[in-house]
Amino acid sequence: RHATLDIRYAVLSARARCYERTGTLEEEAIDLVEMLRLAREMRDPERQVESLRRQMFIASSLGKIADLKRATQAMAALARHSTGKKLQADRLYAAGVSSAAENEWARARKYLERALRLHRQAGDKTGMTLDLWYLGRLARDIGKGKDARDYLENALALVRDLGDREFECRTLIMLGAVIRDEANKRACFDQALDIAHTLGHLPYEASACNNASVTYWRLGLYRRAREYAE
Repeated sequence: RHATLDIRYAVLSARARCYERTGTLEEEAIDLVEMLRLAREMRDPERQVESLRRQMFIASSLGKIADLKRATQAMAALARHSTGKKLQADRLYAAGVSSAAENEWARARKYLERALRLHRQAGDKTGMTLDLWYLGRLARDIGKGKDARDYLENALALVRDLGDREFECRTLIMLGAVIRDEANKRACFDQALDIAHTLGHLPYEASACNNASVTYWRLGLYRRAREYAE
């Protein structure tokens, strides 16, 4: 029984990744809900956290605050009966992302900074990367470019150590958006585009192309800018 559930979870997870890479986020969200149900049936907290983290990213991307709140509540419920630092950090991370979505910047930063400390103490590099990425995004949104760059550069170093190419691409795109130097911006977007193309991740490829085109235009490399725009 457990083996069957395990296989179903793995298949859904792979299909959800395919949906993400083609930009069909609504379909991905449906699979993530089913993944959470299976993880609960297996009584597997690690997979519950994985599915909830992914649900939160989709809900945040689509601006679905109600879905984001539900995922946050589910993460809190999961951590309620645990004293482990990792689950408590995940709870704080979820609260931080939810607060940021509601423009509660100061509260979001406090939650995410606490989550980062606990994830670091628990040795959870994936959790640390998520905390740093969202702290970088938050700093960007409130106009603190230097802080955003510091957070994102730390996230990039971690994600490269983990070997997560998809998250590396996402981080490079965000980093390129906050770096002021146009040549360094170009390097970030070019790297992101190479990774997106290799992965077949259409939304990231489109984002990297658009940003690279604008950057090349600012550098006066108009032919190159048009190539990216096309």
